[in-house]
Amino acid sequence: MMKRQLWTPIVVASFCAIGISKTSLAGPDVIVGELPSVWHWTSGGAINGMRAYSVATTSCNIGDEEFSWVETTNKHPVIGQNLYRLSNGRIEQIGMSWLKHGFCALQESDCGTCTPAGPGCTDALGVGCSDPYGSNLNGQHSRLGPRFEVDATKGVFPFPYSNPGGTSGNNIFKRIQVLETDLTTPGALYFIEGQYIHPEDASAGNGDNNASYRRVTVSGSFSLSPQGSTERELAAIYAWRDHGNGVDSPDNSVTIAPVDYALGDRFIAGSKVIDLGNGLWRYEYAVFNLNSDRSAGGVSIPIAPGTVISNVGFHDVDYHSGEPYDNTDWTSSVTSTEVSWNSPATYLADPNTNALRWGTMYNFYFEANVPPTSGDMTIAMFKPSSIPTLTAGLEVPGTPPDCNDNSIDDPCDVNCGLPGCDVPGCGLSSDCNGNSVPDECEADCDRNGQPDTCDIAATPSLDCNLNGILDICEPDCDHDGIPDDCETDSTVAFSDDFETDQGWTVSNDASLTTGAWERADPQQTNRPAGICQPGDDHSPSGTLCFVTEAQAGAQAGSFDVDGGPTILTSPAFDVSSGLATLEFWFWFYSETGDAMTLEASDNNGSSWTQVAVFTASASFWQQYTVLLDDHITPSSQTRFRLSIVDTGAASYTEAAIDDVVVTSPNCQGATGDYDNNGHIDLADYAAFQLCFEGPAGNQCGQAFDYTVDGVIDMTDFQDWTSSINGP
Repeated sequence: MMKRQLWTPIVVASFCAIGISKTSLAGPDVIVGELPSVWHWTSGGAINGMRAYSVATTSCNIGDEEFSWVETTNKHPVIGQNLYRLSNGRIEQIGMSWLKHGFCALQESDCGTCTPAGPGCTDALGVGCSDPYGSNLNGQHSRLGPRFEVDATKGVFPFPYSNPGGTSGNNIFKRIQVLETDLTTPGALYFIEGQYIHPEDASAGNGDNNASYRRVTVSGSFSLSPQGSTERELAAIYAWRDHGNGVDSPDNSVTIAPVDYALGDRFIAGSKVIDLGNGLWRYEYAVFNLNSDRSAGGVSIPIAPGTVISNVGFHDVDYHSGEPYDNTDWTSSVTSTEVSWNSPATYLADPNTNALRWGTMYNFYFEANVPPTSGDMTIAMFKPSSIPTLTAGLEVPGTPPDCNDNSIDDPCDVNCGLPGCDVPGCGLSSDCNGNSVPDECEADCDRNGQPDTCDIAATPSLDCNLNGILDICEPDCDHDGIPDDCETDSTVAFSDDFETDQGWTVSNDASLTTGAWERADPQQTNRPAGICQPGDDHSPSGTLCFVTEAQAGAQAGSFDVDGGPTILTSPAFDVSSGLATLEFWFWFYSETGDAMTLEASDNNGSSWTQVAVFTASASFWQQYTVLLDDHITPSSQTRFRLSIVDTGAASYTEAAIDDVVVTSPNCQGATGDYDNNGHIDLADYAAFQLCFEGPAGNQCGQAFDYTVDGVIDMTDFQDWTSSINGP
């Protein structure tokens, strides 16, 4: 039963309990037991680009004493309502309301056995009892007071409360305000949060479990609909971890750490680190002030000297409707030892500056050139305090590498101007590709003193297959200067676009319930994190591929891989001439670390050798190429297979394969013409000799591997000489 403006006495009934509380503490203890609905106040259209909402809340007294619930004094709760967005590895608070002031409590039993404090809607909430407020009621202007007057640590506030912006206004006034554009982020998840503050709850030391959250979806008309269940006694920052890989799919890379100044004086900090590739990591941090009246005025993350920091950012949520607080963003700075953010002014200079106050969450982020390690975030108090800072154990940037073991961090080796890098010996190394790694530490297969990546950047034609390896350093069986996998003169030993049945076999473990490999036209399935299963094969002119059960089903997980493994095995093909290149296009999507394993056999499947394990999830077709000779001895009975198994965790795993090609180059034998001038002469002899004896800068790549055994040594020189001179 939701409250209305008028009440009649009711008889306490027995309804289904919402759930079992996580904790039950001594004294009165109020929690948010349910967030059942959301009222959309701007259904007629956005106002100044804003949408407005209010959230229904059901409170529960899980303590062992009654609560005062008196409308005409400050012995009643105030209720905060917030809105959050989770997208691209970051959770942000995108809206907040003023505070709904409670007025009498119904004695319902949505939280378990209720011992009523009195009949009907009375001035107390009984032990075990629940009290609902409707979503419309929680957005009525006349019952909404400002946040700035509330000391959430002590639970106290003046009554009657003030109305600095007036008592009435338009449809967004005092309610949860959120930019309409913040509600249109593709793939984002959204969450509502309710929080109760009560003086008796705070004085009993029970103020740290008063916030709960619930997922909502956004309709085309921007209405919000609750989904799933209310996560009791958890602030919405926990959704970052619990839904970080999609709905109900946890992201175990998110760290959440409660930080207490004292009982009932709590911050909750979180971190996530994302590997961006190419030696860069994105560091995401969020700090939620649950109930600390002293607030936070600064946040800092330690770094080691030489760490290169870029793309520093900050996000907060704006106060509105007459709250006196400033909304100016925090400033950031980077030194040799830390990345820090600070409020625009100190408490003594401006008590109403933008501080991290109770019921709000701020974000801090940057990119760095070093991987993470365990460390401490520092949170500086805003109001003068006997303990000026607190620390949260999170992931922070580690120590920059020292690849050449000269006791100088790699970034300092190449740039004395970086923070903390002005040390003896800095700046003596070159860095031709600007990746903060000294050139002497990078691959230089032709030994010309310059990293291969820079050779290729200067002359792209030196890398015919675009794999980042100089052509001269790749296998070249006929020594014509063209790598084997770039030769146009090659034999196709096997190919399949799956438009016809060429004899592939599928075997499934008894534990597999769905997701077996099948040759079919796939149907697209989607998750918030991306497309799970493709809507078409890869072949431009075809329709079929092998896919882990092609049906889409009612939801993404209806026909994904569950149990297993399911194993797809190729027919046998003849690559006994060697230098066999396997190439195919594949799709692999997984949200919880499942893997697809590629194995090869040179004895028709009697034994198998692991070739690769695919774990990186992607929502697009990818190409894979491998030289089978690196793993097996190619034969006339060569086969390969792909297997997938579900790890058992709540997961979504799909895979597909298409357009398989196996080739071997047509080698005519090594000619020994190393300068490719059409003649075997003293110039070739000199080139081969310089490969071993000449100064640095002469090329000694795979073209000189005359015996094609993967090692360039005097045996190659001797065999070449014998082939030229004869027995």
